[in-house]
Amino acid sequence: MAKPKKSEGQKVREAMDGPTFEHDALIDQIEARAKEEYERGSDAGESAAKTKEFIEKTGMNSQAFSWSKSILKKLPKKDGAHKAMDIIRSLKRAIPMLENHITGQSSEDMFDGKAPEGQGDTEEQPEAAPEPKKGVVTPLDFGGKS
Repeated sequence: MAKPKKSEGQKVREAMDGPTFEHDALIDQIEARAKEEYERGSDAGESAAKTKEFIEKTGMNSQAFSWSKSILKKLPKKDGAHKAMDIIRSLKRAIPMLENHITGQSSEDMFDGKAPEGQGDTEEQPEAAPEPKKGVVTPLDFGGKS
C-alpha cells in the first residue's frame, strides 16, 4: 500500500526535527549490515530490506546511514579507528557550517523561533581587560589568532 504524499512543509519539519534512534540500535544495525557485506552470507536484497526497515522505523536519512556505515567499516582495517575518527572530526567541523549555510546562517529557525547559537541580533560585549600587574610586562593583543 502506497504511503500518502507529504507536503513540502511536512517534509521540512521532519528533516528539522531529525530522526529518533538509540545508539545501540544504530551501531547494531550498521555492524550487522557491514558484516553481511563482508561475509556475503546473505543476498544484497535481504540486507537492503533490513536497512530500509530500520530507516523507515527510525526516520534516519538513508544517506546519513550509508555514511555512518562507511565510517564504521574502517574499524577492522589497519589504523581503522584513527581513520574513522579523522572522518568524524572533519564532519564535526563541517556540519555546523553546512547547517548554518542551509538554514540561512543568522535567520531564525522556522520551528523554535530562535536564531542559531552564537548568532542573531545581539551584539557580543568584549571581555573586560584584566587589571595589569605591577612590574609585569604583558604582550599587546591586537585581536589576531595566536
